[in-house]
Order: sequence, then structure tokens, then C-alpha cells
Amino acid sequence: MRVLPALLPEFTATWPDVRVRPIEAAADLPLYEAVERGDVDLSFVELPAPPGPYETFELMPDPFVLVVRRDSPLAEKTIHLDDLGATPLIGHTECRTLRRIEAQLQSRGIEPEFAFRSDVNATIQALVGAGVGAAILPELAVDHADPLITTRPLPGIPPRLLAVARHRDRYHSPPAQALVDAAVRLCARPRLIAV
Repeated sequence: MRVLPALLPEFTATWPDVRVRPIEAAADLPLYEAVERGDVDLSFVELPAPPGPYETFELMPDPFVLVVRRDSPLAEKTIHLDDLGATPLIGHTECRTLRRIEAQLQSRGIEPEFAFRSDVNATIQALVGAGVGAAILPELAVDHADPLITTRPLPGIPPRLLAVARHRDRYHSPPAQALVDAAVRLCARPRLIAV
């Protein structure tokens, strides 16, 4: 299961009169900014937080995997970062974490070649399934039910850290605090990621 689809039914069962209105963005920095402006009470983000008035609650690590077409030569082998130098990649446009991964590869002398960039996970995965290239994605972003793809662990790439962020200097209503607490509890459960 994924975090938000698992969290919302649990939360609304306890707080039936509270309306939760999720918003999304292509990257997490605009979500941090929405928290700072007061447009949202809290947001699901990646750590580390940028400078600002943020209080964060770490939820869980989300490891990166290499997503490959099921019949790719990479589908059955142990992946080394050197393999990524000769592999066309499909990646996000605005993801802070992917920029860190690119910098890590470049520091090892590996210049990643991107065949396509998109901020829609389903598009990235569909292009992998079509054989356009491979993708480095967080485990939670992968639809493991897709019969055209498989994933391989990526040793040497640290996981992204998921968190809830809120403005540290604002009032936090009991339902908002309950949502944070429920997210922390949910992410502490084993096997949150469906494979």
C-alpha cells in the first residue's frame, strides 16, 4: 500500500467531520513553500528541509531502485552504479533527490544519459516498459503490478527520507496533529511498500 491511500481512510474514520484536501506538486520545494505561506497545514516532503520555519517528522526511508523492462539484460543481474553509465535513463525534471543522485554518479565519473524526463511517475514507468530506457525511482513511486517492468536494488544510492512538514510557529489543530501522529504510526508498520 502507499502512504496517503492507506492514511486517509484511517484518519477520516477517526475524524469524520474534518475535510482533508490533498494537493500535489511536481517537486517538494513548492510544498514546503505552501507550508511556509500557510496555504496548507502540513505536507508530505523529503528531507532535508530547506531553510525556513519548518518542523518535520521523519516517517520512513524510501529506497531507490532501478526500474527496467522485464526482458532487459539488467533485469537479472546485480546492479553496480557503473552499469548506469551505458544505460539510457528516464527521470524526473524537478526532483531534488534525482539531482543529488546525478551529482553522486558524476562524482564517480559516470555521466548519466537521459533519454527523456517527466514529472509523472506513470509516464516514466510506461516508457521503461516500452524499452526506451531504465529509471531510478523511489520504491514507493513504482507500480509493481506492471507486468512489463521489474526493479533491481541500487547499492550505493542512499534512500530518500520521507517526512511530514509543518510551520513550527503556527497553531496546529487537534485534527492536524492527529494526521501527523497517524502518518508516523502508519509508516512505522512493517511492509508498507507493496511488492
